[in-house]
Amino acid sequence: VVTGAVGFNARQGIGVEYLPYYDTGLAYKVSDAALPHVTQFYDPMARITQRQQPDGALTRVVYQPLRQLLYDEEDNNLASPHHDTPRTMTYDGLERLISVEEVNRVNGQLERYSTHYEYDRLGRLLKIVDTQGNIKSQTFDALGRKLSINDPDRGQAFFTYDDKGNVIETVDAKGQHIRYTYDAANRILTQNVVTGEGDVTPEVRYHYDADLSPAYADAQNTQGRLAWVEDEAGAEYLTYDPRGDITGRVRRVKLPDSVEAIDFAMRMEYDAMQRLTAYTYPYGVVQRFTYNAQSFLEAVPGYVTNIDYMALGKRTRIETADGAITNYTYDNRQRLATLRTVGAQDTLYQDWRYQLDGIGNILRIDDLRPDRTAADDGTRVFTYDSLNRLTATQYADGNGITYGYDAIGNLVHKSSSIAEQNLGDFQVGQNAGPHALATANDESWRYDANGSLIARGAFAYTWDAHNRLRAVTGADGLRQQNSYNYADERMVKVVTSGGQREVALYPDRSFEVRDRELVKYIFANDERIAEVRTPFDRSRLIHGLQGALTPQTNNPTQTQTLFYHGDHLGSATVLVDPTGQVVERQSYQPFGESRAQSGANAANYTFTGKELDDAIGLYYYGARYYDPAVGRFISVDPLYFEQPEKDLADPQALNLYAYVRNNPLRNVDPNGEDVLIAYSVGHGEDHHKAVAFALAADLRKQKLKVHVVTAPELRTDKKQDELAKYKISAAIFVGHGNRGMVGFSNESKGGFIVADAKITPEKFADLAGVQKGGVVGFLACNVVSGYTTSEDTLTKRGISAIGFNRDMFSRTDGTVQSPDRRVNLNSTQGYFDTTQVGNQGNDWFRPGAIQPAVQSGPNAIENGTFGGYVKAAEDRVNPKKK
Repeated sequence: VVTGAVGFNARQGIGVEYLPYYDTGLAYKVSDAALPHVTQFYDPMARITQRQQPDGALTRVVYQPLRQLLYDEEDNNLASPHHDTPRTMTYDGLERLISVEEVNRVNGQLERYSTHYEYDRLGRLLKIVDTQGNIKSQTFDALGRKLSINDPDRGQAFFTYDDKGNVIETVDAKGQHIRYTYDAANRILTQNVVTGEGDVTPEVRYHYDADLSPAYADAQNTQGRLAWVEDEAGAEYLTYDPRGDITGRVRRVKLPDSVEAIDFAMRMEYDAMQRLTAYTYPYGVVQRFTYNAQSFLEAVPGYVTNIDYMALGKRTRIETADGAITNYTYDNRQRLATLRTVGAQDTLYQDWRYQLDGIGNILRIDDLRPDRTAADDGTRVFTYDSLNRLTATQYADGNGITYGYDAIGNLVHKSSSIAEQNLGDFQVGQNAGPHALATANDESWRYDANGSLIARGAFAYTWDAHNRLRAVTGADGLRQQNSYNYADERMVKVVTSGGQREVALYPDRSFEVRDRELVKYIFANDERIAEVRTPFDRSRLIHGLQGALTPQTNNPTQTQTLFYHGDHLGSATVLVDPTGQVVERQSYQPFGESRAQSGANAANYTFTGKELDDAIGLYYYGARYYDPAVGRFISVDPLYFEQPEKDLADPQALNLYAYVRNNPLRNVDPNGEDVLIAYSVGHGEDHHKAVAFALAADLRKQKLKVHVVTAPELRTDKKQDELAKYKISAAIFVGHGNRGMVGFSNESKGGFIVADAKITPEKFADLAGVQKGGVVGFLACNVVSGYTTSEDTLTKRGISAIGFNRDMFSRTDGTVQSPDRRVNLNSTQGYFDTTQVGNQGNDWFRPGAIQPAVQSGPNAIENGTFGGYVKAAEDRVNPKKK
């Protein structure tokens, strides 16, 4: 596999970037000019002015004094309805972004939306003023720590710190206090809610090192690591191997309305490359995983027979144990063109053909099944506005849906010839925030001071101090209750309706207990491939973290297996039994409502692979709950609320309720916080964007603040320099050669992830603001021949350098640095334990918590996160450690 191949222009700038391709032999060869590639053009100041894609589509930057006009592929297409609607970025004399002007063509007329930003003298963002005059503000102390946020949707929040920079108290707009305590090593110990009367409600307690866990847990290698956690949902016990990989986990789940709890024990095994090779379920059933020579997942015995990939790492073929084969083809920009699944008896399950515009918006999906009916024909045509928001869907049967938006990203109109989709105009703002839905379909929506929905029609919603949905009540005695663990993941759901009570337990993403069944899920990376249902019997559960982990009785034989086959969004469209018989078919409206369903209604996870809580009509996305009927979340985005600076280049991101920036055909939201391109992620900036989003999501689970910035202007030095204000203590560069960056930091500072930026190692250290005693790491998919400048330069500045590929940091004489080098990341950076830093072979250096994620990175771009690899990686990190 050849990645990172480039050609240089006369000034030694990169003029051509080749998309990854297969080749034979290891000797260097000049890339064939006929291979798909991106061509770059520069002005006399060596600034990129144009990028031409393999299909001829152009992006263009026009530089003016303190301004840049950004033209995307559709802006440069004379035949496009969005021709000549560039985004204008304006900077101050310190090269800080101070305004963004969006241009939207509405009924042939141009509308201009301006958003403005203000900073203090140290470059910290103080104020955002959107095009409607809504203001969001922040304050900081003399040490650069954020003291308060005042958001028009969520109100005010305040932060208090100790002398070491740890957050010790937060207060939200409802006056709810959450307090944190830490040990001498700045590791979080407790998390408590404090009422206005001073009453303390203990929520979470963390135990480290030799802190005694229950005897049966028999935890190993916990010195310097999280040993166990007590939380409202029960407790969690961990054991590690000497490298710090989590090899065992017991999740104790408290049963609702009971003093009883059930312990679910799991065990994980890894190979020398720290890839997950085996996972033991609570019944003692072992699931294994195998990998190909590129370290991509190749098979999951019993469920996935084989997976083939293109050079970029995108899937081209997957064969599952139900006899089905799914083939994927791509255009010359390596964007998905077709998706076809054929069953064991040559039954055609699905056959999709995609037509995209220059940006990657889906213009048309053709359903090519010959036996499709008028009711389930999935052929659709889509239109968008100049801000890439979906404005219309037209079906083959003549029905359609039209959507309308205001300037700040609110979906304000939905009309249709389909009765249940014809909701008319929506009202926003009024007595709530400017982005909050006030009325829809003749129902009023009411919110609390945090901007969370508390009433809608017959439903009432209750939230806790962490803004997590705790309960929903409805008509006829309907009630749903949720409880969460220390990582804010839902552990228990109880639904009472019509005198019936259903309980679902969620100890791990790989299995659940619902309807008196243990449901085992099989994943290929992050895609759910199959589920296996077994009658739940507590006597069969394994116990403890060490030893044979055999169940008390033989494995159950009464099982039901279903295979999931999904579309480009990862939505379950066809469920099949092991014999190849279709059990269920499902199709969806653009924003996630069911369009047509036939069969057993057996799928627990449907639209974009998320669970629909049927009783309350909401999808559970992890950080939030989503209402597909109105295309928005019912609470404010917690990530963008605290980190508004993470994507200033796109003002549509400032809408904290909108779903995937109102482009549900192209984008997905992996966890209720971020937007990720679902299907068209390609090489270069898009590839690293996917890696950045996925890694960011996992870092945030550990309560690390991470900024994700993906705007086109990041190719310029202006935006790079603007990010220097974060002063982070550790930074990771991710990409092919000099493309892409990832950075993170402790809680009190802030981190960033940047996609598609050109820098040198020294420039990267400056840009990231890495100080003396900090760390710079480079995580590349290939050898970077251009970086022969030595790591000695950084060493002299007191900055440690770690490479993730050979020759990444080489000395000035061209020799590779000593392979026995170690970097202590435990004392100041707080993300990796010292034992996580090791070498592989003669010249590889890698923190163990990151390397497994890299191995699966290219696979993750189709699905949004890194699957089993990242699960192993994130479990090694001390949760909530700053």
